Amino acid sequence: MFDLFREILLLAGFAHLVVTAEIRFSALRPEPEIKERENYQPGCWLGKHHYKLMEKFSPALEPNGRLVCILCQCIPVTRKGIIQHYGKAKCVNIKDKCPLPNCHNPILLPGKCCKSCQGQVSFEDQFVLLPQDVNDHYESSVNSDKEAREEYKEQRYTALLVGKNVVGSPPLMTKAVAMVYLLVKKDATLQFSVRYAELQNPKQINIVDSNGNTLLEHDFKQTRDRKFCGEWYNVPSYYLNYIAKKQLHLTITTKSYPRGEVAGIPEHDTSFDHGTFGALLISPIPRGIGAYVEFRYSYSSRRKVIDYLIYQDGFLDNKRRKLEYFVTIEKNTKIIHQDTRRIRYKSNKKANLNGSWKRPNKRERRLMTRRKLRLRLTSKGGTTMIGDITPVLTCQIFQAVLSSSEALTDSAHPLTSVGSAVFQLHDNGQIAYMIRLYSMKQNLVSLTLESTPTRRRRRRVIQDLTKTFRYNTSSDNGFAVGIFKKPTAKDLTMFLTGKLYINVGTSYRQISALRGKIERTEHDSTIDILRNAPFILMALPSTPSTGVAGHAWLSVTDKCVLHYQILLSGLRDHTTITALITGKYDSAPSYSGNAIYTIIITDFKNGIASGRISDISREVFQSLDRGTSFMQIDVVGVTKGSIFSNLSIVNDCWQKTNGNNYNMLLDEGYKVRDGNPITSCNYEGRIYNDGSTWIPVGNDSCYTCTCQQQKILCDVVVCPDLKCEYQVKVPGLCCPKCADKPDKTRIPFTSQNNTHSEGSCYYDGDKRWHAAGTKWHPYVPPFGYVTCAVCSCMTDGSYDCKRSPCPVLNCSKSEAVRIKANDCCQVCPDKTLVIPNSESQADHAVASKEKSCKFGDEVFPHRAKWHPKLSDNEEVACVKCRCKNGKVKCKRKKCTPDDCRRTKNKNVEKCCQCPGSHRKSRGRSKGNR
Repeated sequence: MFDLFREILLLAGFAHLVVTAEIRFSALRPEPEIKERENYQPGCWLGKHHYKLMEKFSPALEPNGRLVCILCQCIPVTRKGIIQHYGKAKCVNIKDKCPLPNCHNPILLPGKCCKSCQGQVSFEDQFVLLPQDVNDHYESSVNSDKEAREEYKEQRYTALLVGKNVVGSPPLMTKAVAMVYLLVKKDATLQFSVRYAELQNPKQINIVDSNGNTLLEHDFKQTRDRKFCGEWYNVPSYYLNYIAKKQLHLTITTKSYPRGEVAGIPEHDTSFDHGTFGALLISPIPRGIGAYVEFRYSYSSRRKVIDYLIYQDGFLDNKRRKLEYFVTIEKNTKIIHQDTRRIRYKSNKKANLNGSWKRPNKRERRLMTRRKLRLRLTSKGGTTMIGDITPVLTCQIFQAVLSSSEALTDSAHPLTSVGSAVFQLHDNGQIAYMIRLYSMKQNLVSLTLESTPTRRRRRRVIQDLTKTFRYNTSSDNGFAVGIFKKPTAKDLTMFLTGKLYINVGTSYRQISALRGKIERTEHDSTIDILRNAPFILMALPSTPSTGVAGHAWLSVTDKCVLHYQILLSGLRDHTTITALITGKYDSAPSYSGNAIYTIIITDFKNGIASGRISDISREVFQSLDRGTSFMQIDVVGVTKGSIFSNLSIVNDCWQKTNGNNYNMLLDEGYKVRDGNPITSCNYEGRIYNDGSTWIPVGNDSCYTCTCQQQKILCDVVVCPDLKCEYQVKVPGLCCPKCADKPDKTRIPFTSQNNTHSEGSCYYDGDKRWHAAGTKWHPYVPPFGYVTCAVCSCMTDGSYDCKRSPCPVLNCSKSEAVRIKANDCCQVCPDKTLVIPNSESQADHAVASKEKSCKFGDEVFPHRAKWHPKLSDNEEVACVKCRCKNGKVKCKRKKCTPDDCRRTKNKNVEKCCQCPGSHRKSRGRSKGNR
């Protein structure tokens, strides 16, 4: 804590106050070091708080709140013209810089240091900590606007990573090589897929600048097929600009090379199709070079041709004017194909090479499909690289939705049946599939993998999958699981280019009842389509079928972000598609439209939508966890209508809090009861659920407490003003009531033991019984007592709550102001008006009347003593505070020589700097650790 305060003082230029602050805060424990910092999130860290680049802020110091007169800004750090991922906080004191407002009635807005005129921009918002030209340069470089994002949207890059390109070290002579494909998505997400060879225990893939500083990083996850996929979220637009200008490197680190074993610069990728086959070429001896070969198979021509493109780095380092090289395709030691190529020496030594393999026969194409061939690249000077040819290992997802509107026959008569299929391509050319069918009212007679029909509607069945289909027990649903083991080169090419279909025939529609195209969609590492089932979108049994079907993949990450991917089939209109995620918090899902929340998804393109949603409330996550949500899409198919799906996503985001762990205060072995240990509160030995309200014991029942995400908030009862001549104080009631005479007999009523007289009212907000004729302000968690309303208890036991009327203003409506956001009424500006900074006027009035003190979020009665708490709820044992007539005074324990002689007192050793003590003053006893 003090390190944060000391850092703020030094940044703001108050070095002379550091010594005084060290004495005052010597009992406070320093802030723990932040270990996890959001994957190198660009910006500045000050204590536990993170600020974006160029963001202006006033630092916070608990329990006093924000230091409104100290203005800080996160200034980017630039090295060689490249803005780094981190910045430095620059702070200044603006208290003496406040200008004189040019109006008669200036006001001090909450959270501001300088007074301003009504309707004018505050001085804090206009103040610039940097020279204007420097500030404008950073603002234009850092701030991401729509035009910048549109410029880089859907751009693709490729990068060949080899050892000799590692930044900050001499060329590494390794065999390792990797090929990376990058895609910039619409929400500033940078998606990548990696193929690699000869990398032992890869740890991270990073984006680094020319000095070797890491800007973005992502941990590697080992896979069997030496392929890795992932995303960087919220990438600043200036990073995308540096990538486009070839000013950043991609680096993969390993256990043996923590600064990187292979690296390369991304280049623009002009083609979307990455071919049917690929090969990573490595050098037999460690030279820090490598290559990647893409093969494109043209099966439609009469003369079968396989074109290839070679990305290389280090192969053309020979200084000869003309370079001759050989491309050899071989099986074991037998040469299948060989081509001699020549290239003139170019200044760009990373120039791509190309060629073609004409007329490969059926056997040769089959060997290539089965991973039985390898390619050797050899120069006349002796440079050699070699690698196996495999089907292209893409990170993209292959899936299909089957609908009756896509069927080859009777598509004008929609069915309620739908289907969903997912596929996985292995490096040996085999295709694994999982096909699910729902609401099958007719017996299945055929399930086939087919190509696009010809002009004469002729079908080519590639594989019959009927024998792998099984019906579920006692239901109309079924599934088929298997592997297509022997696809041809043509089959793989059609599979990768979206020219294959899944077709279902039934007893009544034997040719085609359901049909769906196999689509290739972008991957999302948070969604595992191979292990999880999708949410099926279909018409309800009580509504007419539209002939449109769909499935949706949804997942919630550890950071509480909802990821989605939706695929629709059978659409007639692709232009106006909107998906709604709606639901209720407690009851079962309802399709009547009476939902309490709605999330709208509109980013459909050709029936496919994918993205993520981060600003979701805890209540919505709770509804998803309980299964009381659903997805609805209005579509135009054969008939107009809607398709639905129940949503149930297990998550604990509705239980997560701000990080304070109150369970650490419980005794060892204490068993938490009746409440979630993550969100509940421990008060006086009892556990209260999140959101619950109770009356504490021992405070004469004039406090009401509530549990808000592990935080206990206790408010003193606020009594409404009574407009009567005589008022009496009734035992057991916190507020007086009106009486006919001053000596009227008091009503025997005690709220503490939950007894009440006849005609009294029970209000669930504050958990109290109120006598007939009494008035009170309602208690509404988490806001506390609402002074804008007054409730009255009737003689029949019912109560009536009304909003308090506002006084008539003697100024125009345009001049009236609301001093604080939670004030009930507006007031006219007054020269003598004073705005409190940390406490509301209501809190100050309560504290003065009850002689209590407000310290942080807690209220202490007169003469109460306590130890202050840090932000993590740990007490400072060496500092004691006391409430006296509404004022708080805190003192640190004064140590005497006699105290230091008490060697058995461990608290003395911690609170006093005694000679021979090995511990510095930290303000915590061992029991509080």
